[in-house]
Amino acid sequence: MTSEIPTIRSIHYLGSKLRMLEAIKESIDKVAPKGGAVCDLFAGSGTVSKYLLQFGNVISVDIQKYSQVICEASMSLLETSPDANDILLDIKNHTVSKTLNRCFDELINYEKNCTAAAKCGNIAPLYEIIEHGSLYILDKEQTDELTSELKSLMNHSLSMLNKTVLLDTVDSMICRYYGGLYFSYEQAVNLDCIAHWVFEQNGLLHTKALAALLSTASDIVNTVGKQFAQPLKVRNSKGDLKASLLTKIITDRSEDVYTIFRKWLAYYFSVGDSTHKYYTICDDYANALKKVNQIP
Repeated sequence: MTSEIPTIRSIHYLGSKLRMLEAIKESIDKVAPKGGAVCDLFAGSGTVSKYLLQFGNVISVDIQKYSQVICEASMSLLETSPDANDILLDIKNHTVSKTLNRCFDELINYEKNCTAAAKCGNIAPLYEIIEHGSLYILDKEQTDELTSELKSLMNHSLSMLNKTVLLDTVDSMICRYYGGLYFSYEQAVNLDCIAHWVFEQNGLLHTKALAALLSTASDIVNTVGKQFAQPLKVRNSKGDLKASLLTKIITDRSEDVYTIFRKWLAYYFSVGDSTHKYYTICDDYANALKKVNQIP
C-alpha cells in the first residue's frame, strides 16, 4: 500500500482544495481505470496534483505560469540539494543585493521609525506608506499628495536606483511596484535580491528556488486574505484610518524574508516522486485537452 506524502498549502490560494483531497481521491477511484493517469485540469497551487502523484501518473494543467512552476517543483526530485545556508550567503553577498540595500537604506529606516510610532498610537505615517508608498507610481508622477519627508526619501531611492542603472530593470521590480504597498520596503528589497539569484540558476534548481520564492511572497504579503489581487484598504467609508488593521500590518511586515525562504527551500528540496510520471501543461484548458492525447 502506498504511503501518503504530506501535502501542504504552497501558496495562499482562493479555492484551495487542500481539505478535500481524500474526497477527491475517492471520487476519482469510482470512475477512473485502475492505474490510469489523472488530469488535474485547473491545477492552481498544485495541491491536488501533488497528492494524486503518490497513487499514479498525473497531468497538471493551468494557464498560469506560477502553477506550472509550483507543480514541477513539488513533484520533481533533485538528485542533490545545495545547502540552504550557502544559498542565502550567496544571495546576501551578491553585488545586486548590496546595491539594492544601499538604495533603500534610508527608506527602510524611515519605515521602521513609522512602525515604532504606530505602536505608540501614531498610525498615520505607516499607513501613508501602505496607501501611497509605490515608487513606480511616484516615478510616473501619478501619486497623490505625499508628506514631504516620505516623498523626499522615495525620490532619494529612485535617484540612487537611477545612478546604479537598476531603475526600470527586473532587479528592482518588486521594490518599485510592491514595496511599501504589499510588502515593507525591507521585505521587497530582500525578495528582489532572492529573485536575482533565482534567475541566475538553471534547470530544476531554478524551478524549486522560484517556487520557494513564490511561497515566501505568499506567506508574507500584507494584503486582504493574503490574496495578491486585493491590497489593504486602510481607510473606512468615512475616510478614517482603520486602527484595527495595525496588528495584522505589523505582523505581516515584520516577517523575515530570508528565514521563510530558507524554510520553503528545505521543503521543495525534500519533495518529489520518482515512482510515477508527471506532466505539466501551461495553456488554456481547451488547448491542453488536445495536448493530453499526445502525451506518451
